[in-house]
Amino acid sequence: MTTADWVASLSQQPFVRYDRASFGGREVDRFLRKMHLPLREICEIDELDAIVKLVANRVGVASVPQTAAQRRRPAAVRAVDLGQRTFHRDIGLVHRSLASRSGPARMLLQLIAGQVQGLQPAR
Repeated sequence: MTTADWVASLSQQPFVRYDRASFGGREVDRFLRKMHLPLREICEIDELDAIVKLVANRVGVASVPQTAAQRRRPAAVRAVDLGQRTFHRDIGLVHRSLASRSGPARMLLQLIAGQVQGLQPAR
């Protein structure tokens, strides 16, 4: 699907909005405002699985995080990559000093670092 196609889908189909009171919903809202898309909003929901089910039942289209679209996605739902317009959520870890870091915090830090290293361009 080209950029023009997903822009047309968002502009022409009923839109199931991810709740703007949630962090992810605010990110989607910023993106949509930047795109200046005319939307035909039909509802606003905070539950990602419910949004995916509404799309599967042909109620409308939605913009949700990639992981939500991939999780147990019904065959009737197609996830579309935004290409160059893709945006990401920043994740961080706030912790106590290195000496007092718990085992789970160390493991989470290693997982985050591993993901970041995997995203770095090869040198």
